[in-house]
Amino acid sequence: MTNLARLTAPAASAPGSASSTARAEAPRSTPITEKELADQLATNITADRYQRFFAGQARLRVVDGHILEVVVPSRQVAELLDRRFAGNLRAVADSVIGRNALVRFVVIAPPINAAVDAASAAAANRNTRATEIAGAPVSNTTTPAAAVSARAAAPRTAETASRTPRQLLLKNFIVGHSNRLAYNAALQTAETSMATHLGPLFLHGSCGMGKTHLVQGIAARYRELNPNARVKCTTGEAFTNEFVAAIKTNKVEAFRAVYRRVDLLCIDDVHFVASKEATQAELLHTFDAIGLSGARIVLASDEHPREIERVSKSLISRFLSGLVARIDPPDMKLREELARAFALRRGLMLDDSAARLIAERSGVSAVPGVGGSVRELEGLLTQVEAAHRLLPNLSTGGTVGLATVRTALGINDGDGRTVRAKRPVPMEAILHVVCRELRVDPGEFAGTGRHKRVVLARAVTVQLARELTTLSYPEIARAMRRPNHSTVITAHQRLTGQLEQSPDMDISTVCGPEFAGETLRGLCERLKGECVRVGG
Repeated sequence: MTNLARLTAPAASAPGSASSTARAEAPRSTPITEKELADQLATNITADRYQRFFAGQARLRVVDGHILEVVVPSRQVAELLDRRFAGNLRAVADSVIGRNALVRFVVIAPPINAAVDAASAAAANRNTRATEIAGAPVSNTTTPAAAVSARAAAPRTAETASRTPRQLLLKNFIVGHSNRLAYNAALQTAETSMATHLGPLFLHGSCGMGKTHLVQGIAARYRELNPNARVKCTTGEAFTNEFVAAIKTNKVEAFRAVYRRVDLLCIDDVHFVASKEATQAELLHTFDAIGLSGARIVLASDEHPREIERVSKSLISRFLSGLVARIDPPDMKLREELARAFALRRGLMLDDSAARLIAERSGVSAVPGVGGSVRELEGLLTQVEAAHRLLPNLSTGGTVGLATVRTALGINDGDGRTVRAKRPVPMEAILHVVCRELRVDPGEFAGTGRHKRVVLARAVTVQLARELTTLSYPEIARAMRRPNHSTVITAHQRLTGQLEQSPDMDISTVCGPEFAGETLRGLCERLKGECVRVGG
C-alpha cells in the first residue's frame, strides 16, 4: 500500500460560519459507508462520469475518522483521478466528513487473475524459447506463466515497485536480430574464461536500446559465477565526480585502489568524460593498469567511439582495441515480443492484434532518434495499462484487445481508413515554445546564466518534457545542452514542489510585469497546450 498523493485539506470555511460550527460541534457518530461516499461523488461529478472513471476501479473509504482514501489499482489511475477530480474529492470529504478532512490516494495492486495465467501459458507455447519477463528474476526453468503466477501469489504495491529497481539480468534480456551480436558478446564477456582475448567490450546505440541492461547484466552474471571477484559497475559521470572529489580531498590513491584492483570494470555512458582532460587521463591509466592484470572491461555509449567528440586519441584507441558492438532499434518482430513481455510484467496479456498495433506505434515516433526505442514502447504500454484499468469494458477475459489499445493511444479509425496516433512531442518543439512564450533567447537558455526567467524556462522545459515525451533525464539534459542530468532533476523537483505548494503564484515576480496575473500553474498548462498544438 502506498500513499500516492500528499494529504490535502480543503479550503476551510470562514471562521465562525454556521456550517463550520455545526460540523465542529456535531461530529458524525455512525460509520460512513462506501456506498454513501460513492453516491456523494456521483452527485458531485455526475453519474455518467462516476461510472466512467470510478465504478469498478476506485473505492472510497474513510480512515481514522478524518481521511478520505481513494483506493486504486495502479499509480497511473491514481495520477489521472487526482489530476481530474482532486477538487471534487475534497468537496465530498468536506461535505461528508467535515472541514478538517484530508484526501489521499492509496495504490493496492490487484492479484493477476487466472485468465492472465492461462493467456501467459498460451504465449509461452507460441515462443520457441521461453522468454523470461524483464524485471522478474526467475530460475532458468521458470516459464513466463509461472513468473506471472508467482507475482499473483504475492502482489506488489506501487510503493514496493518504485523502491525495488527492476533487475537487469542477461537471462531477462529479450534477443532479436538487432541486438543479437551485442547480447552474445555480453554473454561471452560474463561467462567465458577467454573473454580477455577480446579486449574491452564497447556497446553503442541510441538511447533506450538496452545498453544499460546489458552492462548491468554482465556485472550481475559475472558476480554470480565469481562470488569473490571484485566488480565495479559505474557511469562516466560517477567516475568523473569520484575522481574530482578524490583530488579535492587528497584521496587519489584510495580512488585508484578501488578502480585499479578490479576483475571487471563496467562504465555506462562513458561519453560523459568528453572534454574533461584530467578525467580522460586518469581513465586511460586505469585501463592500462587493469589490462595488465587481465581484468575485463565493458563500456557503453550513445555513440560509436570514433564519433565521440572531445576525447583524446589515446582513449579512443583503447575503446577500439576490443569488440565494438552496435545495438540497433528493434525491428517489428522484436517490438511485438517486447510488447508482450512488458505487458506480462504489468499483469496484462495482449492479443496478437493489440501487440502488433503497439509495436507499429512505437516505430513511428516523431521524436528524432527515439523511434522504435524500448523506452518509448514501455511508455505506450503505460497508456494502455491506464486505459485497461479505467475502461475494463473494452477488454475481454483479462486480455487487452485492439479496442483498448486504440482508445489508449488516441487512434481513430471511424471510417475504416484514417488511423492517426498521438505521438510524443518533439523536444525541439518544447524548447521552441518555452523560449518563445517566456521571451528567453535560446543561446541564453543553453548558457550558464542564472537569471530568474531563464531558470524558470529551464525548469518548465523539464516538466513538459517529462509529461509530453518518453525521454529520460539524461536525454532531456543533452537536448537542453546541460552538462549533466543532476541539474535537470533538481530543476524538475523544485518546480514540482512549487506547483504543489504555490500553484497560484503570480509569475510576474519572476518574469516581469508583462506576465502580471498569470499563475505558475496557468503558465505550465498554457505552454503544455501550445507544445501539443505545435508538436503533436
